[in-house]
Parts: sequence; structure tokens; C-alpha cells
Amino acid sequence: LLALPLLSALKIMLERNSLPLIKLSFIANSYLSMTPCHVSKNKWKADLIAQLMTFYIEYAEEPCDACEECVRISIPVVMGVEVSTDSRGRPAAIVPEPIVTVLSRPTAIAAHRTIGTFLGEWLLRLWGQRESVDIEEALRSISRCVDSWVAWTTCGRSIGLPAWAAQTLRLGRFFLECFVKWMPIFTKNFLACGEVLIDIFKTLQKATRSLHVLCEHGKSTGDLRVSAIVPGVKKSLESFIYKVKVLLEANHCLNAMWMGNLKHRNLVGEEVSSQLQPPPVTLRCR
Repeated sequence: LLALPLLSALKIMLERNSLPLIKLSFIANSYLSMTPCHVSKNKWKADLIAQLMTFYIEYAEEPCDACEECVRISIPVVMGVEVSTDSRGRPAAIVPEPIVTVLSRPTAIAAHRTIGTFLGEWLLRLWGQRESVDIEEALRSISRCVDSWVAWTTCGRSIGLPAWAAQTLRLGRFFLECFVKWMPIFTKNFLACGEVLIDIFKTLQKATRSLHVLCEHGKSTGDLRVSAIVPGVKKSLESFIYKVKVLLEANHCLNAMWMGNLKHRNLVGEEVSSQLQPPPVTLRCR
């Protein structure tokens, strides 16, 4: 498979800085978008997909756009679930052609894992640059990253298979823990950037709902791959919710969002009864 020597060449070019980074992304994407007549999807290995996806996303001009296209269109098309085309997750009237065409059902989960890992690591990288980055610029990047993460969690919830649910919960917890690192910075700059921060929290809430649903789904099905992860995810969700509440309360903005019990819902959003345990607490937008 030609992609193997290509991957080695990309790594060498990166080490030697012999090509603009955006060119590396373009080359990786060229292979990821090969048509079936050029190569059989069954010959692509998951680790190869993951490494090429890393090059494609990491060095793209707009990494979040690359992430969102994949989780809104390319992966859903392969997995046979509903395709969405905007940040609200609305179904596409006309399904666009996927950009990443070499995915198969066995390898799509590797692409999903690569994107989830990248989004959390991107928040950490931005956190490491917090002293040198303007707060407004940082918030724009965080907002864009959160939009992509919402699309990523929606994709994992829509597919709903045990391995996908476990991966979404595990990397979802990682993202939340990376996001919470920013809370002291958010507190410090809330007076100047309060409206932007509230918008970010409201957007993030869509993803936390998906994580809640996956937690309940995992517990109801009894799949150990999912249920073993649930306690840690719920702990991270509760930590995030109460940190946001404290921040809003300290700035007399608690009326922007309120705390309430989250109804138990299945993967398609239908309300289900639960007599075994109290419903989880969540923040809701007014």
C-alpha cells in the first residue's frame, strides 16, 4: 500500500521542516480522499488511518473544520447514521460527498478516536500558551473547539455501539478535564467576556447531555466496556456543572442558566423511565 511509504515520507518532511505544514495536511488528505477504484477500503488498517488523520487535522489551515466534516459527514455516511451539516446538528437536506472516503466500518472508529484525542490535546496546548495569547483570541479558539466537540459527541451517541459509546465517554471525560483547567482564567476575565463564556457553556451543554445519555445507556445495557467508565465520567460531569454554577453565582449571572434534573433518555432522545436511581443534575439554558 502506497500510504505506508507516504507516511514515512511525511514524518521525514516534518522533522526536516522541508515543506509548509499545510502542504503536509493536503498530502495526507489526498490519500484519505482516494476513490474506491484506486484502493480497496478493506486494505486500510486502523493505525494507518489514525496516523494520516493526525497529519490531515493537525496541520490543516482550519483544524476544527477538518474535524467537523469528518464527524458530521464522513463517519456517519460510513456507519449508516443520520448526517448533520451545521453546529445545531440538524439533518442535511442533501447529503454532501464525504471528504474522507477511505473509511470503512472497522476503521471509522479510529478516525473518531483521533479527532476526540486531538480536540482535548488542542485545549491543553492552548492552555500552555495562555500567558502569551490574548484572552479574546483564546476564547474564539475555545469556542470553535467546543463546537467541534459537540459534533464529535453527537456522532458517537448517534452510532451508539458499545465500543463507540465507551470511546466517546472516555475521551469525553478527557476533554471536560482539559476544559475545566480554564475555569480560573474564565473567572478572572468574566466581567470582560461574560457573554462569550455563557455562550460557550450553553454550547458545551449539548455535549454533556450526550454524555449523560451514553452513561444511562451503558448502565441499562450492562455492557462492561461502557459501565466501567460511567462513574468517572459522571464525576467529571458533576465537577464541571458545579464549577460553572460557582462562576455564574459569583458574577450574579445564575439566571442565565439553571440547575435541574436531567430526564432519562435513550440514544434517539426518547424519554424513558428510571425507578432505580435519581436523575442526574445538569445545567440548563434559560
